[in-house]
Amino acid sequence: MIGDRKIVFNSLTKFGAVFLNGLRLPHKSG
Repeated sequence: MIGDRKIVFNSLTKFGAVFLNGLRLPHKSG
């Protein structure tokens, strides 16, 4: 259970980082 939570947490953190980076950088395809 703890291992699964760790994997989910890592996935969420990676997704959040990519999402924040997308918001920071100007949208080129806009």
